[in-house]
Amino acid sequence: MSKNESKIVETLTTNSAVVAQNFHVHGNMNAGDQPTLSLTPNQPNANWEADSISRFHFSARATKLFGRDDELRQLKEFCNTDSKFLWWGIIGKGGTGKSRLALELAHALDVPQKNWNWMFLGHGSTLTSNLACLASDWTPEQPTLLVVDYVAGVADQLKEALNTCAKKATKWKYPVRLLFLERTTEGGWHERLLSALSNEDKNRITETKHSNNYLALEQFSLDEAYQLVEALLLRYSKNQQQISGQPIKDLLNKLDIEHRPLFALFLADAIAAGKVDGDINWDTDALLMQVLTRELERWKELGVTDDDRKLLRFTTLAGTLDLNASDLNISPTDYIGALLEAVGCAKLDSQFNQRWATILHGESAETCIPRLEPDLLGELFVLSEWTAPSNLLQWNTGDWKPELQACWKMNGGRGLIEFLMRAIQDFPKHPKLKSLIQSVELTRPNQAESNFLIGILYANLAFVWMEKSELVFANECYKKLVTIAAMEPKSGEIALLQAMTAVNMSHYYGTAGDTTQARAMYEAIVAIEPKSQEIALQQAMAAVNLCIDYGNAGDTTQARAMYEAIVAIEPKSQEIDLRQAKAAFNLCTIYGNAGDTIQARAMYEAIVAIEPKSQEIALQQAMAAVNLCTIYGNAGDTTQARAMYEAIVAIEPKSQEIALQQAMAAFNLYIDYGKAGDTTQARAMYEAIVAIEPKSEEITSIQTELAQLLGFIK
Repeated sequence: MSKNESKIVETLTTNSAVVAQNFHVHGNMNAGDQPTLSLTPNQPNANWEADSISRFHFSARATKLFGRDDELRQLKEFCNTDSKFLWWGIIGKGGTGKSRLALELAHALDVPQKNWNWMFLGHGSTLTSNLACLASDWTPEQPTLLVVDYVAGVADQLKEALNTCAKKATKWKYPVRLLFLERTTEGGWHERLLSALSNEDKNRITETKHSNNYLALEQFSLDEAYQLVEALLLRYSKNQQQISGQPIKDLLNKLDIEHRPLFALFLADAIAAGKVDGDINWDTDALLMQVLTRELERWKELGVTDDDRKLLRFTTLAGTLDLNASDLNISPTDYIGALLEAVGCAKLDSQFNQRWATILHGESAETCIPRLEPDLLGELFVLSEWTAPSNLLQWNTGDWKPELQACWKMNGGRGLIEFLMRAIQDFPKHPKLKSLIQSVELTRPNQAESNFLIGILYANLAFVWMEKSELVFANECYKKLVTIAAMEPKSGEIALLQAMTAVNMSHYYGTAGDTTQARAMYEAIVAIEPKSQEIALQQAMAAVNLCIDYGNAGDTTQARAMYEAIVAIEPKSQEIDLRQAKAAFNLCTIYGNAGDTIQARAMYEAIVAIEPKSQEIALQQAMAAVNLCTIYGNAGDTTQARAMYEAIVAIEPKSQEIALQQAMAAFNLYIDYGKAGDTTQARAMYEAIVAIEPKSEEITSIQTELAQLLGFIK
């Protein structure tokens, strides 16, 4: 068991995408005096066919569910508990199978003996309407599973729905489960679920969350991805023997190191089509372009017209086109006609619905025209179609300018920004992406909302480059964001975006060892005026990171200065107090590693003095006590080491994380007493670990390791 000398690093990424759900509607919840759920029919059972244009859509269920048995078990447990209302989330990158997993859960529940009904809550105005219904007087008429995809953009509406459902659930006859699907927890959307609420409401929502952590989809192993490819090839009736074994595994590793199911599906399809042989030089771009090319050929075979193709390009860019247009003061026919005219398409002809039924996974196009899915194909389709104007400032009407302007008119341009943020994550180095982003920026209306959306876009782009350690490009995006913030000096939202991005920039510069640039980003946050409580929190977070950076560089003077900067922030909030505690814990570690026990102890006492003490601050105190226990023990001072252990024992209420710190301190004390020859006290430390309840997996591991040392087990 290693000594506890970890450091707390603050990061807050800005993937605060306003991302819309693009799955078709399985029924609408109509807000009114008596809201109802119309859930018939459920998700159509799309039969997978090798030549189907919808074969890549998760609803096609191309094979049995691979590699997600444990996750499906956890989701079933989520649904089968006694609680009337619970919510949870599935987190994973694009192509990891979030929607497919949610679909399999729904089918597992949608059997006569369970009698569950379910729906994906829609997209755009339909999603907003459904969430409003949940936040009103809706009551379930049978056990119900509700799925919301891409929740980041609807966090505020979702918060109201969660709060209302949590309040009313005690009066419900049937259970309800609300399941979120999102690529990442980063960007603050899940924090917004509890923001601006009373403590009573926060506690109510927190208590109905199934687990503290969302269900994160881990990457497939190479063997799992290979098994998926084999299973898919068996479903094709031709060419499955052209390539097999190690060559397929080599391709899987080269195409996607995370072995996402979607890439296995793409690869199997290409192999079955005879487009891939044993040449392991095949790369991701070649695979995706080959898949897209085959899709375009299939469209022609189905009679898809150039206007159909342009319309699909438009909906993929702007977001699913809601043909109900219930939120507009215009008839649906006039609304759609105006949009088609704006993007240069003819009016929908009498055969349109028939042509698009296949593209829409077997469903009618009477209610909406969705974007092209899966996301990866839709993004690549648009990027491959994009032709950058020779002069961005002098476009003519035959270019994309009218289409992009029309995209800005749909839902205020949110769908357009959502598309670009997904493309940024999936194709950050695509040669056409930069000019498309520039064009989108130039066509935006000069309004605060559109400027905010562009700000979100550059914040996300900066973060993607940061993750790839391309800090020069990230800094260019940050400068764009600063310019946009200057255009909207009264916008607290854009100022906060700038501050959040600066926190990330400071963190990544610090990780790269460039404390000068990291400090410059911190100073940029300090300079933002007026300073809201949220921006002050960003300043505190950046200061925590700088405290670490200076400590790693051996500059304890500057590290201490960052701590003092947090202490000086006014007005104080519990979140800022927590950052002060984190900085103090880090300094305790830094001083301890430098052998300065007096200053390390002073930082521990600084955490103890923070009031009121939240559970998170108490955890920092416990962690600092573990470090001091280690420091005193290494110095042979078992009296002081024991005092630190007793301080952890005294912390109330004791969370599972604090209990783990207690177990770690007890383990260290066992070692210290053993070195001192005090077997009685050493044995007492073992018994103390045995007595800790409830036991987590980590505490059990510590107990087992110590039992092995004592010879209790072999």
